[in-house]
Amino acid sequence: MLSGLKSVLDTIERHPLFPLIYVVLLFLLLLWFYRRLSILKTGGHFWDRYHITENTLYVHAGFFFRGRRDVPFSEIRRVHIYYTRGRWCGSYTLQFHREKGVYQFLVLPGDKKGEKQLKELERIFFQHRIPVTKKG
Repeated sequence: MLSGLKSVLDTIERHPLFPLIYVVLLFLLLLWFYRRLSILKTGGHFWDRYHITENTLYVHAGFFFRGRRDVPFSEIRRVHIYYTRGRWCGSYTLQFHREKGVYQFLVLPGDKKGEKQLKELERIFFQHRIPVTKKG
């Protein structure tokens, strides 16, 4: 039994795609670990794309977001919301114009959960008097 398992593992190890698969799995593990650490610092759930505490928006979706993940509402000058159509469903792209002229993006899915999150964000932007423009 163990010799059969050893021969299967040797065959897999000698396959030319094995190093590529190994690197991809290692990258995904590191990405998951980085996201987990950022969420532990800010709070919220693992699968949420953002988390709001008092006057700060913490972004968990790190694959599409560059720079600092904490965005104070006092630094946001305006927000543009773009709807892009996809094959199965579209997505919403939120473009934040920050005080220092830096643009940052957050992508939300176009399904029911994404639309619910978008309405919640629009309500919070309205409370903080941040102008929002919708395009698309």
